[in-house]
Amino acid sequence: VQVKPLMDAKTRDSIVNSIKSFYKDKVAPALHGEGSNFTQYVADFAIDTNGKCWVIELNPFQESTDGAMFSWSREKDLLTKEP
Repeated sequence: VQVKPLMDAKTRDSIVNSIKSFYKDKVAPALHGEGSNFTQYVADFAIDTNGKCWVIELNPFQESTDGAMFSWSREKDLLTKEP
């Protein structure tokens, strides 16, 4: 999860926790349900001024996906290592 670096820690932690909860409760069940073939993907999230989370974009996690904030050639090891 990437958030603004100048944000205070409490706000940043709140945003991270909101996105993680949204992913766990709403997004993951939809992507990993019966008959789904989603295994690896990249998701962009947003939180509106009311605190509601949204999926902005969902793409396959593969080199053909254009990485706006990273480079496959420079950061492939970082992007593909296990958490």
